[in-house]
Amino acid sequence: MESRTGKLDVPIVEILTNPNQAFESWIEYPDGSTSEKITLTLDPKNPEHFVGQFVDIESEAPLLLHVALSGDFNTEYRPDLRHQVVSFSRHDGSFLYQPGFYKGVVLSLALASLLFALLQMLQHYDPVYGVLKIMEYNKEVQAIGLKGKFRQEKIRKKDITGYDLKALKVAFRPFVQNLDDPEQIDKRNIVVSGKTECNRRIEPFELAPGGSSSYCSEHVDYELMYECDEEPMKPKLKAGAYLLLFFVAVLLLVLFIGM
Repeated sequence: MESRTGKLDVPIVEILTNPNQAFESWIEYPDGSTSEKITLTLDPKNPEHFVGQFVDIESEAPLLLHVALSGDFNTEYRPDLRHQVVSFSRHDGSFLYQPGFYKGVVLSLALASLLFALLQMLQHYDPVYGVLKIMEYNKEVQAIGLKGKFRQEKIRKKDITGYDLKALKVAFRPFVQNLDDPEQIDKRNIVVSGKTECNRRIEPFELAPGGSSSYCSEHVDYELMYECDEEPMKPKLKAGAYLLLFFVAVLLLVLFIGM
């Protein structure tokens, strides 16, 4: 806002008694309400200009900016205007310059990290282990080791040498606590499903340790057998999962405190 043109004949400090307390400003909203008044101060880069900053002005409607002379001045001078009003509208720049954008990015990354941690936890919780054998006429023709890394072990065609198998999925049956003896962990069954080379779906079926079952009605001579010599364990999260979840929780806490 400019109330005059041209340069002053004398420095502004010789006209105003206290230049940094001479002008006050406020914003008037369309409904007649006003913002808090602020005091304008000399611009150190341009001693004939006064500057100030309003915060939290979120309205995008046309607004009125008021600037008023409120301080004392040298009586040898007379102000052209004691109070001036101009109309303006807020114009936001690119979203890249908005503080909320970066907060949203950080929040999105934190939530994505939390989602990733939960997915990792689900993928590695209660990993299946043991050996899955392909049998032909009660004779072992291939043994597939279940690595004990993932909740659901996926066996693809390249890992199966024929026997009318295209893909298999193996997972433990959901853990059930022994009600008669909670300290005892019973051997656990696995659940097998998949697809044959002729694209027939293998409906999920259970295999107990040492048990076997055919998987295709057209090739009943082929069977799957499950063996597990390891001691059964109660499902639990690994230490790394707790550490990852703790880190993400702390990150979210710091973010919300900062916002």
